[in-house]
Amino acid sequence: MFVAAAARAAFADRARHTAPRASDADERLPPAALDASRIDVAALARMALSSLAAAAHGRRVKLQMAVEPMLTAHSDIAACQACVRDLLAGAISRAESGVLLTAMRHDAGIDIELLDDGATAPTGAIRLPGAHTLPSGATVSGEFLPARGSKVLLHLPGPPA
Repeated sequence: MFVAAAARAAFADRARHTAPRASDADERLPPAALDASRIDVAALARMALSSLAAAAHGRRVKLQMAVEPMLTAHSDIAACQACVRDLLAGAISRAESGVLLTAMRHDAGIDIELLDDGATAPTGAIRLPGAHTLPSGATVSGEFLPARGSKVLLHLPGPPA
């Protein structure tokens, strides 16, 4: 039991401070690490991109990211992982040739934006996660930009006061 807890703690520390390996892509953090904590946004983005790299490659979609240096979010790690991965999967399914994930500080929080180059409007609205699947305090919005693609924005709240 103690060995498993130590392994989970090592994975959580590695996810915050290093680039994930492809074998780490589908791992989830243990329930004990689900409280609001500091998240290395670049590592979060790399993990999401690596977990969906095969799907993107199969559709001939190039994945790119641009994350502000030293960017940390304060939120539920597992909920952020699941939400960003879900939003990225949607962007890949809409894209014709590329998806760009960006992250930066904005309005006392963090904005994670996914842009795809799908030139035709998706059937129906852009699928966004429901409020029950968003990290606590987060908001999400999406829009189709004619002849340019879709834009989905996930806003994570800043650190607690």
